[in-house]
Amino acid sequence: MPLEPGALFRAVGLTPDGPARWGAPIRAPGPGVFVVEWAVPLDRAPVSISAVGTWLARVDTLRIDGERPTGKALATRLAAWWLPGETIVYVGSAKALSRRMQAVAATPLGDARPNPAGQWLKALRGFEATRIWWAATNAAEEYEDALLEAFAAAVPAATAAVLPDASLVLPFANRRRPGGTPRADGLTGSTTEPGLPVAPASSPPGSPPRRRPTDISESDLARLNDLLQRLACGEPALQITPSQANAEGAVRRLLGEDPGRPPSALGLLLRAGRIEGARQDLDGRWAIRCVRR
Repeated sequence: MPLEPGALFRAVGLTPDGPARWGAPIRAPGPGVFVVEWAVPLDRAPVSISAVGTWLARVDTLRIDGERPTGKALATRLAAWWLPGETIVYVGSAKALSRRMQAVAATPLGDARPNPAGQWLKALRGFEATRIWWAATNAAEEYEDALLEAFAAAVPAATAAVLPDASLVLPFANRRRPGGTPRADGLTGSTTEPGLPVAPASSPPGSPPRRRPTDISESDLARLNDLLQRLACGEPALQITPSQANAEGAVRRLLGEDPGRPPSALGLLLRAGRIEGARQDLDGRWAIRCVRR
C-alpha cells in the first residue's frame, strides 16, 4: 500500500487540510508545507513524450551528465526516479502557501518564473489530476525536511532499491532536501527565463520607472551589493531572501522602484547573475549569502 498524505502529515505531528485539485486556489495565506498526491498508484512513470520534447525545444541549456539529451534519453532519466506504487510525488514548503501553489501551477515546464518548484511533475501525463494537501506552520522548512525524512523511512527497501541511487530517497519531483546535497540525477540547466513583455505597463504618475538589469549603473549596482551584503552578514543564518531584501526601503530606492508597487528589479538582477552571493536551489528559491566576512 502506498503511503497516504494524511499518514505522512500525522507522522510529523501535523493535521493536514485538503485535498484541493491542482491549480485550484486554497485558503492558506500564511507559511506551511504541502504534499502533491498522484491520483492512483503506478508502477511506471507516465512520462509525456510531447511535454519532454517541448521542454527540450524551449530550454537549449538542458543537459544530462553534461551532454545534450534526446527526448527519449530525457524521458528515460526522469522515469528512473519514479518510485513504483507510491502516490506522494512532491513535498514542498512556502512562506505563503496559497501564493506559492498558484505560482507553481502557473509556471510552464522549463520556465524559471514565477516558480519552477516540482517542475518534473509537468513532464508527466495527467499531472493536472493530482491533489494537494497542506498544513499551516511557522516552521515550514523544518517540517518540509521532517516530511521528507518520514517519507524516506516509510518507503519499502525493495521499492527504494529500483532508484539509481537509493541513498537519498525522495518523492519523484523533489531533487534535494532543504539545504542538502542534490540527488545525482544528472540534470542541469533545466529552466530558462520567460520572455519579457514587449510593452511593460507604465508607471503611475510621479513614481520612478522600473529598471531592467542593464539599466542600473555600475556605481548603483556596487552600492546595492554593499547594502545586501551588510544585511546578509547581519543575519544569524548569514543570508537573506529576496523578500527580506525588498522589505528594505533603501534597496527599493536604489532599484528605482516605488515601495508601494510589487518588486521585480531585484529578481531580474538575481537571474542576470549581478547580485553578489546569490544562490538558487533546485526548487527555484533564491537566497543572498554573506560572502564578505
